[in-house]
Amino acid sequence: MRFKELDVLRGITALFIIFFHYTRAYPLQTANSFWGIFSYGYLGVSLFFIISGFVIFFTTDKVKSPQEFLIKRFARLYPAYWVCLILTFTLTSLAQFPIFQRTLPEALIGLSMFQALVPGIRSIDGAYWSLLPELMFYILMLIPIILHRKDWKFIRSMGIIWMLLCIIFSYIPLTLTTWYIKSIVNLEYGMLFFAGMVFYQIANNKNDKSNYLLLALTYIAYFIQHRNNYIECGITLAFYGIFLLFIYDKLQWIINKPLMFIGTISYPLYLIHQFWGYIIIRYLKMWGLQSIFGLFIPLIISISLAWLITSYIEKPCNEWIRTRFLKKS
Repeated sequence: MRFKELDVLRGITALFIIFFHYTRAYPLQTANSFWGIFSYGYLGVSLFFIISGFVIFFTTDKVKSPQEFLIKRFARLYPAYWVCLILTFTLTSLAQFPIFQRTLPEALIGLSMFQALVPGIRSIDGAYWSLLPELMFYILMLIPIILHRKDWKFIRSMGIIWMLLCIIFSYIPLTLTTWYIKSIVNLEYGMLFFAGMVFYQIANNKNDKSNYLLLALTYIAYFIQHRNNYIECGITLAFYGIFLLFIYDKLQWIINKPLMFIGTISYPLYLIHQFWGYIIIRYLKMWGLQSIFGLFIPLIISISLAWLITSYIEKPCNEWIRTRFLKKS
C-alpha cells in the first residue's frame, strides 16, 4: 500500500537534503545567502524516520514470522545499498581525493550496514550514518513479532518505556559505553520512529485521545534530547504538523508527478548523491564551471543513477528475493 502524499514528502525531503549537502555542507562550496534556506536541510532525515515509523505497520501486520520480516527488510534495504556502496567506493578510489577515499576493509565491513558500531571504520559515504538507526528500529520491531504480540497495546507499552529511556539517557554524560547503548537501543532518534507509529494509530482511530498524549510524549523526548537547539525543535514540530495534515487528508494538494517520481527513487538517491555530488562539484570547479552548474549537474547525475538503480536493481532484486525465499500462502 502506498500513499501518494508520503511519496511527495519523501521527494521534497530528499531534495532538501541534497541541496543542503551541495550548497551548505560541501567543504569548498562558497557561501551564498540565497542557499541559506537549506541550512537545516539535514533535518529531512528526521522526517524520513517518522515516515519509516508510519509505514512499518504495513509490514508487521502482514508478516507471519520473524524470518519473513527479516527477508522483506533485507530485500528492501540491502541490494540497492550494496550497489550504491560499490559505485561510491569505485568513484572515490578513482577520483584520488583523499578526503573522500576509503580503504577496502572499510568497504567490506560497510557491506554489513553496521559499520558505525565498529571502532575506526568510516562509512563509504557520509549519508550512510542514518542507516544504523533505521536498522536498530527494525530489530526492535522483531520483539512483538517474535512474541506474537503485534497488537497496539503491547507496542504502545514498549514505546512508552522506549521514550522514558530516551529522556533518561539524554541527561547521562556521553561516554563510549553510553554511546553504544544509545545507538543499539536507538535512543537518539527512537522518538521519531515511534511518533510515526503513533501517527499511524491516529490515522486509524482519531477518537482515541490517548494517542495524542503519546504523540506529545514523543515530542517531549525529542525536545529534551535537542534542548540546546530551538530551531531544530521548531522544524521538527513543523514536521509533526505536516504529518497531522497528512493523516487528516489535508495534504492532497501537494501531490504531483515530478515529486512523486523523486519520492519513489528517494532511497537510492539518498545513498548515492553525497560523495558522488561532492566529487562532481570538485571537477566542475577545476574546469571553471561553478555557481548553478555546481548544483544541478550533480543533481541530475544523482537522480539518473538513482532511477537506474531503482529500476534495474532495487525493484527486480526485491521481487526476486521475496519470490525465492518467501513461500506463497
